[in-house]
Amino acid sequence: MNKHLNFLATALAAAALALAACQPSMMNGHGDMGDMADGGGPNEGKVAATVGSVEIVDPWARSAAMEGGNSAIYMTLRNTSGDVDRLVSASGEAATAIEIHETKMNDGVMQMQQVEGGIEVPANGSVALKPGGYHVMLIGLVSPLKAGDMLTVTLMFESGNSVELTVPVMDPM
Repeated sequence: MNKHLNFLATALAAAALALAACQPSMMNGHGDMGDMADGGGPNEGKVAATVGSVEIVDPWARSAAMEGGNSAIYMTLRNTSGDVDRLVSASGEAATAIEIHETKMNDGVMQMQQVEGGIEVPANGSVALKPGGYHVMLIGLVSPLKAGDMLTVTLMFESGNSVELTVPVMDPM
């Protein structure tokens, strides 16, 4: 029995290390999570685009060193109207597939999964797309993403509105 517990502990430790290696650091050099942990980018509160009644605030993409690898785009969506809207899809040339994803705990394991039906942007409210939560997933990058690069993505909303957004690539450190 003790052998099985040791194996389980080793397997869990290896899984935790592997997960940590896949996650960007959120430290800002001041010992806390900084703006990026709550979805904000380098210019906290800066509206990058407006589509219908939805403002797209502080979008940024995580750098990724490998062609064919994955990355994510984060931002805050702020709805200035009394009507709910929903981010339903995204498209672009940076990756072979671009999907709306969510990271959540399932049976004690953190997993990323596609969000069916998109992300609700509440009336007169906002939703943060941030590391460890909702995000726009870039799957199968066509080239590495380096800090300082810019990529273009089109966001489509349930209201029928869409916007082409230019997103800065950043190292999350």
